[in-house]
Amino acid sequence: MRGRVIRMLYGIILPLSILSMVGSVTNATMVSQNFNLRALTLKASKVVEAKCISVSEDPSSPNLIYTFQVTRILKGKKRTSTVKVRIPGGHIGEYNLYVPGVTNAAPKVGENMLLFLGKWNGSYFPIGYWKGMKRVVKDRSGKDMVETEEGEWLPLSIVRSKVLKAVGETSQ
Repeated sequence: MRGRVIRMLYGIILPLSILSMVGSVTNATMVSQNFNLRALTLKASKVVEAKCISVSEDPSSPNLIYTFQVTRILKGKKRTSTVKVRIPGGHIGEYNLYVPGVTNAAPKVGENMLLFLGKWNGSYFPIGYWKGMKRVVKDRSGKDMVETEEGEWLPLSIVRSKVLKAVGETSQ
């Protein structure tokens, strides 16, 4: 009986505490804000073009750790060849954490992404969660395209120019 009560408490307390931690870390970047390219760029501490090379579970929390091979840094002082991004989802013990929108938007190994990253407690996370993860896909002619928040597809070169323009505004 005691074991059942403890499991039931963990079944309630653990998910709620996890969600409260996620909320406290990111309440400034939740979905209610308008995240156009300029806003994402200004809020991000790092913006990179990168390819997802691995996904692993964090053994200490229900988060997935995505490792990206950085191909271009558009914002951020530290030059690096890889970046690890923490995204909520996964499991710890017998408990699973599924965050609507985040889990579906998460990249698959081999996908190219444009990442708008915040930093908290030594870890990177996408700004606005899935809004800060933009897939780079090829159109029929082989040109790299990015879906913007406005729902339109733009060539990566144009998106890159808009991001660099916003970065230039912040450094003046």
